[in-house]
Amino acid sequence: MGKLLYNIILQLYHWGIRVASFFNPKAKQWVEGRKDWQQAMQTAQLSNVVWVHSASLGEFEQARPLIEKIKKDRPEKDIVISFFSPSGYEIRKNYPLASKVCYLPIDSQQNAQAFLDLLNPSLIIWIKYDFWYHYLVESQKRHIPLILVAGIFRPNQFYFKSYGRFMQEALNAFTQMFVQNKSSFDLLQQHQFQQIQIAPDTRFDRVYQNAQSPQNIPIVEKFKFNKPLFVAGSTWDKDIEVLLPLIKQYQNEIQFLIAPHEINEGAMRSLQEKLGPQTLRFTQVKEQDVKVANVLILDTIGLLSAAYQYANFAYIGGGFGKGIHNILEAAVFEIPVFFGPKHQKFQEAKDLLSLNAVFAVQNAKELLTYFEATKTAEKQKEIKQKLAKYVANNVGGTQQIYEYLTKNVL
Repeated sequence: MGKLLYNIILQLYHWGIRVASFFNPKAKQWVEGRKDWQQAMQTAQLSNVVWVHSASLGEFEQARPLIEKIKKDRPEKDIVISFFSPSGYEIRKNYPLASKVCYLPIDSQQNAQAFLDLLNPSLIIWIKYDFWYHYLVESQKRHIPLILVAGIFRPNQFYFKSYGRFMQEALNAFTQMFVQNKSSFDLLQQHQFQQIQIAPDTRFDRVYQNAQSPQNIPIVEKFKFNKPLFVAGSTWDKDIEVLLPLIKQYQNEIQFLIAPHEINEGAMRSLQEKLGPQTLRFTQVKEQDVKVANVLILDTIGLLSAAYQYANFAYIGGGFGKGIHNILEAAVFEIPVFFGPKHQKFQEAKDLLSLNAVFAVQNAKELLTYFEATKTAEKQKEIKQKLAKYVANNVGGTQQIYEYLTKNVL
């Protein structure tokens, strides 16, 4: 019954997103990107394929250290990267280490069979979640090694409910599951899964690498000048509401760099109006003029992780919506990090909150309170030491997983 309902819901979703594509740009990208996918795969001329699936951009960043390691040591491998979300595909569609970047066709037995026929992968790497029943089960039928990386499981997920038991069949397709924490390991064992290991999140390796040699951004360096810099990354409208009182109160003492999640023209104009007349946009400013502003909008993609090197404080968006974005990109620079209340699905957030090394806020008043508490040199030194130790203790997940791959499936 559960499987039948799953298939019906997927079809309804497919029809719904097609209707939405007539008026929603992201839905249109989702639909257009999947057109003629079989022909596109046929012309790619792939062989010796390692297929890596990431739901979106955040999951791709978890895959990236492993992809780089495989491609460096096994250059003959064709890496195929699939995304479910346009926000991942559109940003990484030209990723140079991939032989092919594509959208994952919607889950069905027919699509799964056709996709695997065309790829004929020797190895499949699945990142964190986005479990699609037919793709996983069909991979198992073909005896293709299937590895889960950076998995996190919670008792309230539908896989562990009576109506979701059919998905445990799909999870059993994994040859090996690398999970981020002991609670995930214990939960899977309780449900009779045996092919499990605990490994640190591979994003630690990625952010650590970035922090060792970050890209220089001269405009941001000049914008900061001789003041503290507060970087707010991946922000949504609600995040801006929470940030505005802080920005207004400290506009003469602190420089603010805002990197919104959405960077379309309408969103940029609206954001500039909210932030006030001393706000400039990164793509429109000249280096000699940047010192006249106290707020700079980073209205381009690909620079946020490097911008954190200049920060004295950081705020990570998404915590008033579906969930926070990547806090490790900022935390690796050992500065106070703030974010909204929806952080429960992220192991690093839970870990760092328990260490009092980062700060979850419910509203603008709490942000101001926590910010005031982190301004002292003593508090910043304490946070710096905690973050440095936490990151150092969690690098190495990529090497652990790669050693398993080379011994067993590569």
